[in-house]
Amino acid sequence: MKPVVFGILMTLLVCAGLGWLWYSQQPLEPAAAPVVANQTADPAPDKQLHPILRELPPTGATPKPTADQPAPPTATRLPQLVAAPTDLGQSDEQTRAAVKDLSQLSMGTAEAKPAAQDLLQWLTPKEQIRKWVLLVDNVAMGKVPLKNRPLEFSIAAFAVAGTEQQPVLAESNFNRLNPLVDAFVSLDPEVLARYYRAWSPLLQEAFSELGQPGAFRDRLLEAIDRVLEVKPLEASSIALQRPSVYYRFADPEREAASDLEKLLWRMGPRNCVRIQSHLRDVRLALTQLQ
Repeated sequence: MKPVVFGILMTLLVCAGLGWLWYSQQPLEPAAAPVVANQTADPAPDKQLHPILRELPPTGATPKPTADQPAPPTATRLPQLVAAPTDLGQSDEQTRAAVKDLSQLSMGTAEAKPAAQDLLQWLTPKEQIRKWVLLVDNVAMGKVPLKNRPLEFSIAAFAVAGTEQQPVLAESNFNRLNPLVDAFVSLDPEVLARYYRAWSPLLQEAFSELGQPGAFRDRLLEAIDRVLEVKPLEASSIALQRPSVYYRFADPEREAASDLEKLLWRMGPRNCVRIQSHLRDVRLALTQLQ
């Protein structure tokens, strides 16, 4: 079974995928850790919001934007697509088979394949397609859902640095989601786009069930653009406060940002740049493949 649904669905793993993880900031004791490094970000397609970076520069180096690039080339022989299940309610088994096969088509070096192969173990058991479509719809609004999550991924507890009187966001938080980000950026954008087109009727059906008007494709592009508009953290130290159980950003403007923005900030500048760079390629592949 070729990687069909999950290929397109993983496109959204970053749109908000990881979304529920932002809410894992349990009350914690401050822990020693470096503070956030000063970094810049990656622009949204057709919107020159901020410089395009494929990776963060070394500490102290001046960021140099890269030119717009087409989606990375795929293998000469693209995999044969598999027809979508005829019953949305009975699609989970085929989706899992697609995920397993998708791991064999990951991009990059041999080190990238183990990351992609981890995808299968993170899937929740039921209603995969419906959960991903719901996730995309939420991300397009700048939200991240707490329920009906498509993935389950255990992460370390939220950590803070600084002092009890002046807590700051600990840099150690940025590594908690590395396996998920590694898995996402290993997926081939062109292959994802071709699988999306093959499975789009099923995705549209799930989207229509939400009572939403219009096309799911448009909602997907909205969700991607919403992620691309987020600017990674740029301050050298992100102050926190703990008015009750959970830590919050001390800066009122930052605390008032959308849930999606806060999620990407807590993932760290490097992961944010990697996600946005890969999403740019995915978006380009989606729009070129009509």
